[in-house]
Amino acid sequence: MERITLKEGGFEASVSLPDVVAAAIPRLGVANVNPLGDGRWTISGISKVGVINVDGWQVEIAPKIPIARLFFMMGYARDRTIWQDHDVAIGSDDTLLDTIAVSFIRQAGFALSRGMLQSYETFDDAAPLVRGRMDIPAQIGRRGGLALPAQIIFDEFTVDTAENQLLLSASLRLLDLPTLRTSDRTAIKKLTQRLEGVTAIPGGALLPPVRFHRLNDRYKSAVGLSRLILANSSLEHRKGANAASGFLFDTWRIFEDFVSAALRESLSRHGESVHLQSSSYLDQKEELVIKPDILLRSNGSVRAVVDAKYKAEKHGRFPNADVYQMLAYCVKYELKDGHLVYAKGEEDPKSYVVNPPDVTIHCHALNLDQAPEALLASILFT
Repeated sequence: MERITLKEGGFEASVSLPDVVAAAIPRLGVANVNPLGDGRWTISGISKVGVINVDGWQVEIAPKIPIARLFFMMGYARDRTIWQDHDVAIGSDDTLLDTIAVSFIRQAGFALSRGMLQSYETFDDAAPLVRGRMDIPAQIGRRGGLALPAQIIFDEFTVDTAENQLLLSASLRLLDLPTLRTSDRTAIKKLTQRLEGVTAIPGGALLPPVRFHRLNDRYKSAVGLSRLILANSSLEHRKGANAASGFLFDTWRIFEDFVSAALRESLSRHGESVHLQSSSYLDQKEELVIKPDILLRSNGSVRAVVDAKYKAEKHGRFPNADVYQMLAYCVKYELKDGHLVYAKGEEDPKSYVVNPPDVTIHCHALNLDQAPEALLASILFT
């Protein structure tokens, strides 16, 4: 397999690629690609991290922040107790896929350490004999009143639970990736063997909900990571005879989810009422929808508004689009201050005073190259 490595957010690069690979990169929303001739292409505006596979080529997109930090932010946004740096040893040559695979093996192994979870699940089926209870409406609607086969509903004590289905489906999805390391592939195959009797979730189907309690709590980390794997590795684009598949993440979404989750956690501990992605309208006719990342409310009134932006939007005609957007939020909620939180290096800390209406827009820069504890501690003081 031919390999090429790109860097997230890097400067425009000139590379040699087959036409089919060059066409797949923008089709998967990874970057902008323009031809130079003679099989060479310029690649710019790389907005995702991960890996894609197409036509015998592997294109790896490395994050510009440490993989350990990116992995931590991913996990914290879903459940702050799941991932920490010590959960997995990350080598200097490890990719994001390597990191996720190793952590999945570890967490799935812990979930299954006391055997597969079993519980009573409800099934409906057509059978030549009656067990459980008859599904009368289905019998009339599907069978026209015929006695057999019988439409029945029954409970069964089984290993085919939502928790095990998520683990198996994530295992199979990882095994589909040709770039998985041999050692990880072997370990994940062993996991699938331990999950005998479990049904995989069909591609494109909704993932089943899981409510955690004392009996399945050991599955919590593995289920969370399974959802992450299934949500970000399901893409597959086919054009003619050429299929492109991958395992990709939007870094901006990881950053924004992390900042929102960390701020909500920090502010909630201080008794603040925090609302994420709360929709409203800017105009009287309710045509202009606004949805700030974070609203702080007290006694029914908005006290503060915060938007997380991995990097500043730089539109040609509107180079300060983020500031204009925050100004609209402040006008809507009659606030004197608005807050934009960027990743350090993407925007310098600064403030814009808009007069009238006497509003100050504060731009903060969050240093992502810190240990998790320091990163979380800095959230309240960005």
